[in-house]
Amino acid sequence: METQILHGYANPFFEEYKDIHYGDSAIIFGSGPTLNQWIDNEYPGVIRAGVNELVFTPIVLDYYFSGDSQEIHRPGTFAKNKQVYYDYMPRIQKFIRKQTWGERGALPRDISNAVYYWCDLTNQPVKDIAAQPIGCCASISFEALQFLLYAGIKRVYLVGQDCSYNKGTFRSPTANDPFHLTCGNDMLVDWQMIHEDWLPQNYPDVEIFSVRPVALKIFPEVTQDEIR
Repeated sequence: METQILHGYANPFFEEYKDIHYGDSAIIFGSGPTLNQWIDNEYPGVIRAGVNELVFTPIVLDYYFSGDSQEIHRPGTFAKNKQVYYDYMPRIQKFIRKQTWGERGALPRDISNAVYYWCDLTNQPVKDIAAQPIGCCASISFEALQFLLYAGIKRVYLVGQDCSYNKGTFRSPTANDPFHLTCGNDMLVDWQMIHEDWLPQNYPDVEIFSVRPVALKIFPEVTQDEIR
């Protein structure tokens, strides 16, 4: 039975992941155009998480998060490629968002081999993601971040996190309409908040780096060769 906590629902199954990767590094793959410049390589001991359209890449993921892939006008959406989303499996777990704010735009509840987690419509991340819904910020990458930090990750590398839709996404160059351009600005605001306020208060020993940043310049820039 789902337990109602605060203004949403708890995710008690996340408890099994608490500090499971303590002290490790992780890559969060986003859908920005710079993802096309990624030369995939295996980084021993580095956890790999990706979101949404990453199902259309050969990049191997440990964790996969999806929840907002229903924009019909884009080629990489759930609505046009249902079987790909149903069949995809990362090495460890596939997570699908459940919305506390209603079913509009949500993914179906019957995606195979997936764990569904509650997410609340807020721009505030959550530290104890097992006791309350994950915070829904401007991008689902923030949900992956909250999970990885809960799992004990200490270094995070952002790949394909352009925070700019001037060239769309790595798969959908036409996703550069006013709505998406606004989303890019919202992502920058949320990353700034995480960098200046949330991380220092909740995970002061965590480091975040950016690989091939475009608009996201607040974190130190590193190359692929520096991922460790």
